[in-house]
Amino acid sequence: MSKVGINNLDLQGKIERFALPEVFQLLAKNLKSGTLAIFSKNSDALVYFKSGMVIYSYCNPNNTRLGDILVQSGKISPMQLSEALKKQISHPEKRLGEIIIQMHLVDPAEVRKLVRFQIRENLYNILTWDSGVFKFYENRFPSEEGITASLSTENLILEAMRRMDELSRIELTIPPMNSVLSLSPASDGRRREISLDAEEWNLLALLNGNNTIKDALAKTSLSKLEALSKIKAFLLSGLVQVVDGTLNNSDNSKFDALIKKLDEIVAKYTSSI
Repeated sequence: MSKVGINNLDLQGKIERFALPEVFQLLAKNLKSGTLAIFSKNSDALVYFKSGMVIYSYCNPNNTRLGDILVQSGKISPMQLSEALKKQISHPEKRLGEIIIQMHLVDPAEVRKLVRFQIRENLYNILTWDSGVFKFYENRFPSEEGITASLSTENLILEAMRRMDELSRIELTIPPMNSVLSLSPASDGRRREISLDAEEWNLLALLNGNNTIKDALAKTSLSKLEALSKIKAFLLSGLVQVVDGTLNNSDNSKFDALIKKLDEIVAKYTSSI
């Protein structure tokens, strides 16, 4: 049962009954400070608020990892990341960004910029969760973060909703999530001239004839929107194809039922002419 009492802020409930964008708006409107804890399916998150502004977010599992961002943007090498992660194991109380700065691998201002980017990306993902539970802990913060942001709730919600709309459109134009994709053979032995960036090559390597689209999304460091956008481009360009026999029978049945419905509608319409 959802409970909302904004005066003493007894705020907890189910996301199905009280959507996260509404929770964020309520906290912002009342200029609240504290931690919003969220659990959804197999994911959990912590969002820190200060005077109604979002200052930090943590999400587990986290598809927007700072180390991956730094490597993919060319700021550090994979070997340097490995060294930094080893240091973090010895000092678990320190964030990776703090260790990267102490190792003098990246300019502190650039690290702070990327950490704030990571915080925003986490929040865009969290705001799309449509099931689970939440609870707000007023004036309580599990950790003291060295790098924080100051983000408008309204702007976060607007961007999250825009991404959800875009994601819905993409999902309508690609095969079902349980489809297995593989590299398409070049036609007539023609040599391919493929120009991809590192992120695209890494994603393409996951589409190896063994992973479903859902598997690839779980293994890539890209956001769901970014990954599906690239997969759609791979399909449209003929770079990848659906492996025969991997479409779920229920998906085929749904498709056949929809086609039959269309046939009935067209037959009804033409008979009336």
